Amino acid sequence: MSQSVPVTLSETSLAGLFFIQRYRFLTTPQYARATGLHYSTAAAQLRQFARVGILGFFGNTRLAGNGKTPKAYSLTRRGCGRGNLDTIPVAGRAHLPAFWHTPGQGEPHDD
Repeated sequence: MSQSVPVTLSETSLAGLFFIQRYRFLTTPQYARATGLHYSTAAAQLRQFARVGILGFFGNTRLAGNGKTPKAYSLTRRGCGRGNLDTIPVAGRAHLPAFWHTPGQGEPHDD
């Protein structure tokens, strides 16, 4: 039985999820730049979103003699299903471009 986990999104984290949806996946430094957050804060947010199932990730594997590949985060099907902006509690007022599109809601349109 799946458990519901309450997640409140700030304006910056909602903008970050928008960019993950738009570009399919982002690394932690890219997410930090897109949201204007410090690297450690962005990394903590991404880990929290991955822990509750909104985001999935790949990478972070060892390469012989070269270190690790960067960890990249992407929206999961479960995370996309939660993408209905009417059901996500947002702390403050979020400003998103008019072309925000949530899967399953038809084609994107300009308002």
